[in-house]
Amino acid sequence: MFTIKLTGQISQDDIKVLKHFREKLKKRKKLQSPRCRTICVDFLPREGETVKKVLKVWYAKDRQYFASMIKIAHKNDIIREYSAGQRASNYILDAGIDEEPYFFNCDGALLYKHRGDKALATKILETLDPRLTPQQYEHKSGEICNYVDIMYKDLHNSAYIKAPNDIPIPLRKTYEQYIIRKKNLAEPWIKSILGSKVEFIHPTFLDVRIFNPIVALRKLFRRTIRGRFGYVHGDLHPNNIIIDKTDKPRLIDFDWSGKKRHILVDFVLMENSLRFFLCPRAINIHEQKMVDEWLLKEEGYRDILHHTFRSTAANRYYHLIASVIEKIRQHAKSSIGAGYKFNEYLLSQFLILFGLLEIEKYRIHFALRALGLIAKKLSENNWEIT
Repeated sequence: MFTIKLTGQISQDDIKVLKHFREKLKKRKKLQSPRCRTICVDFLPREGETVKKVLKVWYAKDRQYFASMIKIAHKNDIIREYSAGQRASNYILDAGIDEEPYFFNCDGALLYKHRGDKALATKILETLDPRLTPQQYEHKSGEICNYVDIMYKDLHNSAYIKAPNDIPIPLRKTYEQYIIRKKNLAEPWIKSILGSKVEFIHPTFLDVRIFNPIVALRKLFRRTIRGRFGYVHGDLHPNNIIIDKTDKPRLIDFDWSGKKRHILVDFVLMENSLRFFLCPRAINIHEQKMVDEWLLKEEGYRDILHHTFRSTAANRYYHLIASVIEKIRQHAKSSIGAGYKFNEYLLSQFLILFGLLEIEKYRIHFALRALGLIAKKLSENNWEIT
């Protein structure tokens, strides 16, 4: 016998889920803490708003043992993730789910086979805590870079390396799901923000001359490029990376992983999230412009790392993301291999960022300006990736 101790506002439906996975949780409890008779339950913190929730379940009062994770979402989302995870399990090591999904009312639940206590997004925000000493900040920054490095190495060895190169990639067919997403709000919001300027090819926005992203999207959607195409996670951002009991990054949320895609998706989505989802609210508009322009260069992160920003908070944020972006871009280059072109990276980044504008927690004005700058850079090369 064991009892369930609730430490958060857990619903009766959540308790049903726990009871359904009781036997599996019992086995894990025996392996980790055989004398503990109490299972504690709380929510796994994830930054931003999400319709999905993840419960963490641990077995010792001092949290010595890391939590099992149970995802609860709409029934259709759970079915899609379970099916996608099964298809991708030979390529993405974390994708396989141990247990069959459990369904109740209109929702469902999955018990992940690995365990974790904290999302990478939370770790990043902890690293940016202004109360940290410089030494503590440097240590935590190094940890973040190490997590990202390990994660991409694992994905490269299990998935990316198996993806064939020089495959025709029709951009509309490949990226349309990311552009439209669930609500298809990105284009209407761009039109609303630009106002009458949306009629111009080169509008001025936030003191910068950009290329109209809507016009750029139309041009890119007519194109087919050649690149590396295979299984990826598909929704790789800091909320979907969990740190496990061995201090290793593990992946969750496999809704997008069951389909072959342009493998750069996993890199540009991560970079976009660092720049426009986790950025501080009190950020200088001109410094952000400078950073966005630097990052139009393949090694623009070096300019960021060598620059001293106006405040300690800005310095820590920009130097942290520059260090992580360095890891991301280096792994992108090595995963693509021969024939890698940075314009291909920017092209993928533009298409992913366009769709991400509909996410409410994204800093939409900064993201829109960066989107226009990327489009301008691509237009200067006549939309070619050479």
